[in-house]
Amino acid sequence: LAAEPDLDADVAFGVRATGFLEDRLADRLLTRWRQGRTALLLPLTAHERAMP
Repeated sequence: LAAEPDLDADVAFGVRATGFLEDRLADRLLTRWRQGRTALLLPLTAHERAMP
């Protein structure tokens, strides 16, 4: 920001957007895990689960 102070609003927006998205992801993951469900859109196949 020292070199481009005009970008301060853009940087602040990016910080807020990142926090918002991280909170949404955490909520989705924790909700699914508490329900004993996968957070993946499609469950893994038996082959995928067996992969190291």
